[in-house]
Amino acid sequence: MRESLGENTEDRTGVNYYTDVLDLRAVWAGVWSGRGIIVGTTLLFTIAAMIYALSMPNIYRSEVLLAPVSTSDQSGITPFSGLGGLASLAGLNLSSGRADKAVLALEIVRSRAFIAEFIEKHKLHVPLAASSGWDANSEKWIIDSEIYNEAEQSWLGFGDEKLAEPSSSQLYRKFISLLSISQSKETGLVNIAIVSQSPLESKRWLSMLVEDLNEHMRRGDIQEANAIIEYLSGQIKKTPIAEMQNIFFQLIEQQMKTVMLAEVKDEYVFKVIDPPVVPEIKYGPKRAIICILGGMLGGLVSIFFVLIRYFSRP
Repeated sequence: MRESLGENTEDRTGVNYYTDVLDLRAVWAGVWSGRGIIVGTTLLFTIAAMIYALSMPNIYRSEVLLAPVSTSDQSGITPFSGLGGLASLAGLNLSSGRADKAVLALEIVRSRAFIAEFIEKHKLHVPLAASSGWDANSEKWIIDSEIYNEAEQSWLGFGDEKLAEPSSSQLYRKFISLLSISQSKETGLVNIAIVSQSPLESKRWLSMLVEDLNEHMRRGDIQEANAIIEYLSGQIKKTPIAEMQNIFFQLIEQQMKTVMLAEVKDEYVFKVIDPPVVPEIKYGPKRAIICILGGMLGGLVSIFFVLIRYFSRP
């Protein structure tokens, strides 16, 4: 070995043993002897990281800040107040599941069914699965001709298995990877963001997503209220007791209020506090960080190689 890496010592029993002691001078000598390799390898890794970073497309992020709309905010009164017991007499439970529509809406917006409906409604199949970039000059997606034929509007093959066209699960995974949702525990405000290679599309998709979510929740409540009205109307015909008929009429009145409020309220579950805008500054990639990390990796690899070679020499 070029340097001594240890020394013989003797314990109290008189037995000699060998303790490895790292000699920093030997390490420095090894590093210095291979300084050319270290500098060259670090530079090579840095250049490779730079080329990789420059090849990555810009990513833009559009965000929207939402405030949950409570039931009392929608009407100025709390529907079904005092009618819970009356509804139970009719076999209905009008209060369960209505405590916080925002929680339900946030679960729905992540669901496969809602996202699949969203993609189908706005025809996002090609941008999600076949786009290779965004042309800022023409403001159009750059479509991969090996995946999708724009002229014939036909799929040529997608994914590793070369499926005829992307499946619903593949489109869901692609879209959900672009979507992020968070809610503040202190204020209850909800932040939803979409990232995309297109600043215009990130804003447009996000606006449509919030609009469709409110519409989905509103449509669901209207359908539920109409079903309850139909049920109660049938019960009125079957019940000869005037007191019970009066209860049913009160319940129907409340359901009709729900329908009317839902039909006139655009921001049904979430009110937009800070609307989405077209981002002007890219969100990623962080090219400087990629280059620095590439250089650091090259330096560590080269130092490790140089030291192994240095200390393995006889």
